[in-house]
Amino acid sequence: MQSTLYTIGTALSRARDHGVVVRVLVSGHWIEGLVSDVDGHGVVLTGSGTEHHVVRIEDISAVRVHAEEPLSDADPTYGQGHSDGRPLVGIA
Repeated sequence: MQSTLYTIGTALSRARDHGVVVRVLVSGHWIEGLVSDVDGHGVVLTGSGTEHHVVRIEDISAVRVHAEEPLSDADPTYGQGHSDGRPLVGIA
């Protein structure tokens, strides 16, 4: 059985790559926005208007991605769209 490790950082990076809105859970509060930037330490979310949030990755308990669920290797369409086999987030 093959598995794919889908981390908070992976979810945020793929959301950034596809312009997908996310919600992150930080200290019991949901923060929503587009991922402007993400690295191993933090994420910048752009909200409505001029609102921005900078959050440490270690403080994020959960991520909600407003898109179709990621494809798995059990799905016959897995790997379509990226030459390296990564699933597309937000693209059916």
